[in-house]
Amino acid sequence: MKVIIVPIYVCQKMHDSLLRFAIGAASQVCKAEKVALDKQRARKDRRKEILREKKLMAAQREYANALTYIDMYHSSACWKTSSNIRKEFSNLTSATAKKDATKELKSKALETMKIKQWFLAIIANSLYV
Repeated sequence: MKVIIVPIYVCQKMHDSLLRFAIGAASQVCKAEKVALDKQRARKDRRKEILREKKLMAAQREYANALTYIDMYHSSACWKTSSNIRKEFSNLTSATAKKDATKELKSKALETMKIKQWFLAIIANSLYV
């Protein structure tokens, strides 16, 4: 292995040359870094805005569904109490009407459960706002 000995004044000149280059290029590097950071910040802000818009659209759909369930619950077709169910069921005369009403009652029970879940969800969400 061969060892090369470099005089000190050559190392000092290389050091000074490198330092002058770094000082001269510093302003351009700072400008390029600022531009890159601004672009990165703009992309990040845009992603946040898109996410916010998606959440808003989802909340609007949930709200529209909640309004639909509220309207269904307050309609005259919704049998809310057991006495109301018995009364309406006794008004039916044919066996097929009673069978259809039983099927409808099951589906209405599921709807009523969904309505109550929506009410609870709305209440829970309003507590955290």
